[in-house]
Amino acid sequence: MEEQKVLINQDLYNQIIRKNANKFSNLRVITGYSSAKFLADLHREFPKLKMTVYIGMAEDGGVNKDDHQGYCDLSKDPNLEVYYHVEKPGDHRKIIDFSNQDGEHASYIGSANFSSNGLTSQMEIMTEVTDDLDDLFLSAKEQCLLCTDSQVTKYVTLTDSEATEKKRSVDDEEIDYDSELFLKKSDTQKYDGSVSVSLLFDKYDYDHTGINAAEPYVTIPQPIACVIPKNKIFSLTIGNKRYHGMRQDDLGRNIVLTDGDWLEIVAKYLKLNSKPVKRKELENKRCTNLLFIPKAEDMYEVRFIEVDEGV
Repeated sequence: MEEQKVLINQDLYNQIIRKNANKFSNLRVITGYSSAKFLADLHREFPKLKMTVYIGMAEDGGVNKDDHQGYCDLSKDPNLEVYYHVEKPGDHRKIIDFSNQDGEHASYIGSANFSSNGLTSQMEIMTEVTDDLDDLFLSAKEQCLLCTDSQVTKYVTLTDSEATEKKRSVDDEEIDYDSELFLKKSDTQKYDGSVSVSLLFDKYDYDHTGINAAEPYVTIPQPIACVIPKNKIFSLTIGNKRYHGMRQDDLGRNIVLTDGDWLEIVAKYLKLNSKPVKRKELENKRCTNLLFIPKAEDMYEVRFIEVDEGV
């Protein structure tokens, strides 16, 4: 009988890194992105662990100048090597493989980058596998250069922090602004009877209201003129899933879900990195509001309003 794979979707750093780092002598990693600080902290915690890290999106997304210098400094230690992927297409796989000289392995694949965000704060999933991963790592190495190689800058753009974060926000987080779930703000006027709602409305307490509230809600800025029914449950379609909502409080300003969680839904589609969600992060994702589009009586389609670039 085939052994059932266990999915790891929380506490990844402890469940994967700390669980194995003292048991094994070697660690090799393929990741889309990482950071010098994360590798330095990991190396400080497990100095005897020999690490080889392949950063797969280096050629495509660039490497922050400070990170590059950090990687080069770390690579002076014989127990740590950092490689940049320099061929197209970029390598967006996430593979973590611990091993010993006797051939024992603990290997994981999934969605988490080898970074602090990927392994501690973002919603990610990994699973342990027993496959032989040698060919994958050999292939990765053949398409990489050591970060200290004199030819690196011919292939990899060294960027300033702001440019790197903007690229990472769109590419690494994989927000598909072209999907039907997103709607440009300039196009919202096309939908008669639609209602715009705010994810975070109370500017005096963003951390504890809206989608950050104990019972998350979205807010109708002008509830008196709103056509969404009060004191009545209505249907909301978000992506390929249907939920049910209702207006709460005296003015009917806030909309809660009776069978879902606004924070989880918004975090899923906007690939949010923090809890509580910061207003600035929503702005960086170009989305602070949703649009409820009427489809039938008491039925609405929900779209994320994307602020047009340059606006």
